[in-house]
Amino acid sequence: MPKTNLVHTPIPASVLVEVKAALSDVQAKLGVVTSFRPVQQLVDTLQQAVDDTVMQAGSEAYTSMLMFYGHNREAAKGHAPNAQTVYDDLSSRFPGGAKRKIAKA
Repeated sequence: MPKTNLVHTPIPASVLVEVKAALSDVQAKLGVVTSFRPVQQLVDTLQQAVDDTVMQAGSEAYTSMLMFYGHNREAAKGHAPNAQTVYDDLSSRFPGGAKRKIAKA
């Protein structure tokens, strides 16, 4: 391996000043990152809690709507006033499984 003169090459003072300034800048930016890390962790925790709450609320709303749909379906079968109109509107939102054909006797 050829020997280099790199170890013995003098470095101009202006380069050293620039390197020192760059290192100082890097340290300052790392300090900002370090100081914001706890804030980021708190925000992440809050975001997860909000996501969980939205998911739970959506699930509960859907379950409630399915219950309302079921009650309204029964009311429509019993010929309750306006129940068939509401049932028809909701049935397009809850397509469900395959329609069952009623066997004729």
